[in-house]
Amino acid sequence: KQHAGKEKKRRKHALPEPCSAEDVLWRDIISLLGSEIIGQRTAQGMEWESPFGFREELEVVVSALSSNG
Repeated sequence: KQHAGKEKKRRKHALPEPCSAEDVLWRDIISLLGSEIIGQRTAQGMEWESPFGFREELEVVVSALSSNG
């Protein structure tokens, strides 16, 4: 039972602080996956789990590039 308490604490994440590097990444993730998917995953408590399987390949099309990436 002690391990269950540690595991629960380890899984608890807070959303990043506004304007932090983590916040920028979080907004990029929302932009990439879509706010509907993020909303569903957040409601399920799975927002910190990858929607893709281990070693699953994903094809991405780069449609624009800017000076900051």
